[in-house]
Amino acid sequence: MSTGAWLSALSASKCQGGLLSSVLASTEGGKSDWFVGSTVEVSTAVQQEAMLGIDGLNLWTVDQGRDSNTAYIWLDTIDVWQDYFGTTGFAYVIPMRTF
Repeated sequence: MSTGAWLSALSASKCQGGLLSSVLASTEGGKSDWFVGSTVEVSTAVQQEAMLGIDGLNLWTVDQGRDSNTAYIWLDTIDVWQDYFGTTGFAYVIPMRTF
């Protein structure tokens, strides 16, 4: 999992080409196999949120929401999953890698 630059204001605002494209194109740490986690993967990260430094953050997943143009998001402020539109200024994405 990457934190660093992705926990800056950049990841909560509109990235060039969108958040998913930005993560997939990332070469942070000299690695190029970054991806946006599923609800299962983000749930695992949320269970360790204090240790990972993501406590209090709303987090996007790659999983499609109930409508075709939505994605599931972890709303930390109320501890619930919800599907949501748009990516600008609302939540963070935590890039992950398979080891």
